[in-house]
Amino acid sequence: MNRSTKIHERLVQKRSITLWTLVLMLSGTTSCKKFVEIPAPNNQLVTSSVFNNDASATSAITNIYIQMFNNAESPSMASDNGLLADELKSYATSGSSFQYYRDAMIASLAAGTYGPWNNAYNYIYQANAAIAALQQYAGTSPAVKKQLTGEAYFIRAFWYFYLSNCYGAVPLATTTNYTVNDRLSPI
Repeated sequence: MNRSTKIHERLVQKRSITLWTLVLMLSGTTSCKKFVEIPAPNNQLVTSSVFNNDASATSAITNIYIQMFNNAESPSMASDNGLLADELKSYATSGSSFQYYRDAMIASLAAGTYGPWNNAYNYIYQANAAIAALQQYAGTSPAVKKQLTGEAYFIRAFWYFYLSNCYGAVPLATTTNYTVNDRLSPI
């Protein structure tokens, strides 16, 4: 094999490598756009569409109240707080009444059937989401925006008051960002 043949083979090999590199770079920058842009789900509401008018934004806040009612937390709050404050006496030896009466509320047990921990933080998350959406989207009238923002702040404060009565110092979540909320410690 002579020298010119070797040079020619190297040139062809370099061109081939350069061509494949160029093809990979171009295909990587143009074809992935469809895979990265995910459309809104067809079976769920998107935050921007919920807070684009007064009626649907009001429904979002009303939904939190409906969940609180359906979970029957409001009727039991008076008796639960009465047990915590020693206004009432419980003769139970186990269950939620016993935990409230003995002031033995433990957040790790709240994942079970006792205590308001899980539902309260769900309501707080929804209130935080509503507050953020009402600030971000301009679809609601100023009066309705003010009213709903105040109600969302009230829901959040109400559940923090109730949680702090039950558990003492609790984490204060004021955002829907899970990376921030994950690092919270009790106040």
